[in-house]
Amino acid sequence: TTLSVLLQVVMAVKAAILQTDDPTEARIYITGHSLGGAHALFTALKLSEMKLKNIGGVYIFGTPRIGGPEFLQLFQVGFSSV
Repeated sequence: TTLSVLLQVVMAVKAAILQTDDPTEARIYITGHSLGGAHALFTALKLSEMKLKNIGGVYIFGTPRIGGPEFLQLFQVGFSSV
């Protein structure tokens, strides 16, 4: 399912960050187009929920609108500095 793929991606990204020379300095950029953009948003949000501070940016293109006001608020809190 989409959720299990999301969790696999998140865990792989976390593992890759921890394998770098300095995990606190590693930066990742998440991108996506169309449905991939929606997946990119959910991935970034999940990484943020896991307290990973390594997200340098999220770039999406042609993404369908997802979520409502609550989702927007959650996303803005998680990415106030991005």
